[in-house]
Amino acid sequence: MRSLLVALTLAAPLAFAQAQPRQPKTELTFEGDLIEGTDQRPDVELVDSAKAPKHTSLVKVRETFRREVLESVNQL
Repeated sequence: MRSLLVALTLAAPLAFAQAQPRQPKTELTFEGDLIEGTDQRPDVELVDSAKAPKHTSLVKVRETFRREVLESVNQL
């Protein structure tokens, strides 16, 4: 009895989906139609040949802080 109830529960949505009518296909034909047009963009080409200049960094990486450490000891 239980398996019959499960089978009917699973079969009901399938039967409903099959009962719905299908929509007819829409077919468009363009035989003999001539479509003409023009571009509406400017006749310009962008040429970017300038390379970015290479600059040396103005920030110097310090290797030692000896002077600052000695000054901080003197301030104590």
